[in-house]
Amino acid sequence: METQNSMQQQILKGSLTRVIMLLVIPILGSHFLETAWHFLNGFWVGRLGPVSFAAVNVSSFFIWMSYAFMGIMNTGTTALVAQYDGAGQSDRAGKVAHQGLIGASIISLAYSLVLIFMGKTFFTLMGAAPEVVSEAYRYTFLVALFGVPFGIMESLCSILRGYGDTRTPLSALTWGFLITFVLDPFLILGIKPFPHLGIAGGAIAANTGFMVTLIIFFVLVRRRVLRFRFEGRSLVPDLHLLKNIVSVGLPPSMTSIVFSVVYILLTTIIAKFGTEAMAAIGIGHRIESFSFMICLGFSLTAVTMIGQNLGAGNVKRAEKASWIIVGIISVITTAIGVLFYVFCDPLAALFINDMATQRIAASYLRIVSLCQVFMGIAIVMDGAFSGSGNTIVPMLITIPVTFLRIPLAWYLAFPMAMGVDGVWWAITILVAVRALFSSVWFVLGRWKKSRFIHEGEGHLGERGELLKEYR
Repeated sequence: METQNSMQQQILKGSLTRVIMLLVIPILGSHFLETAWHFLNGFWVGRLGPVSFAAVNVSSFFIWMSYAFMGIMNTGTTALVAQYDGAGQSDRAGKVAHQGLIGASIISLAYSLVLIFMGKTFFTLMGAAPEVVSEAYRYTFLVALFGVPFGIMESLCSILRGYGDTRTPLSALTWGFLITFVLDPFLILGIKPFPHLGIAGGAIAANTGFMVTLIIFFVLVRRRVLRFRFEGRSLVPDLHLLKNIVSVGLPPSMTSIVFSVVYILLTTIIAKFGTEAMAAIGIGHRIESFSFMICLGFSLTAVTMIGQNLGAGNVKRAEKASWIIVGIISVITTAIGVLFYVFCDPLAALFINDMATQRIAASYLRIVSLCQVFMGIAIVMDGAFSGSGNTIVPMLITIPVTFLRIPLAWYLAFPMAMGVDGVWWAITILVAVRALFSSVWFVLGRWKKSRFIHEGEGHLGERGELLKEYR
């Protein structure tokens, strides 16, 4: 507890660069483990052939979309826990955390049921071959069975990040992913004494790791070593608090949901270029996910830094922290873009032996290498917007730009005769456009008007000032 209180003091008063790195390194560690699992899962499934690899790629769009739906609660929970905690209102922060758990459980259950009953229909509409649809549904069904435990696990991570505790999620996730890493090749490839389960083995290994992580969280909470405590009376739904959480989390989650839907629609265009192109986009996503997860790690750090400091009334410090995080991520993503461009061929060859698939995947990496820095800027700015609760305008910027990927990809791929490379160029161009518009809104500074929501008295107590909602 003393260490956690010390971290909060550093967030509010310590060296900005130092505390940013203290927060982001554990987040990046957690994301690295998660990304490494997807990377290795794709590596082992790739040994089964293009059909199985394409099936996991098709299902991955809907699995990633689950993060977007859970973000409806998790983004708002992190932001409001951070703001209330920064304002010294620990009771209100705890109530928000419990309502976040309730909402995340409901959303993850609903989404899992949709995947179980509608999964095959979704995969068919994407234009996947029948054999790919069958394999994709087998994988997705098994993952969806454990959707609720996964949702609770993700909610607990978001709660702890709001308190400024990024080390505990890393510790718990490390054990879960280690188990997954070990089980993956044995269950997928059937290394004795385990049976050969194919892509279903990857789902079973992942579910096992998630359950281990969740058990560790429950043990830590029960031992009262965390600032968050389970309280039965707080697990009664509070519609007003749930509404407040959703009002902050829904806009960025809608952006993520639209992003996933657009990628599904893009896949219908990519599918016209064959199974190799479908497999190639999966390879590209797995490699690019390392860059995306680094950006997301700094974005989540921005949510905590901006939320805590705005809650405490430290507006100038919140703004300065935002610019420092933008600067750091720009340097990192520029370097990543260079690596993608220079090493696109060997990176593509890591997953599959099929030369046609490797060629398409290498082209994807070469083209999207040009937009990595823009992706980093846009994602970190989204974190700053979320930390203050001002998420509506960024949504209104991002959703139209994201939808433009469909007509632009079609135009470049067919009328302009660029083939599947036209899809990759559409993605790259519009990521840069999104970063440009987000930067303009960021510089205008309207996001600094915190949407901290206080019940009753209309003030934040002795550590803050009245912070009105911005719509």
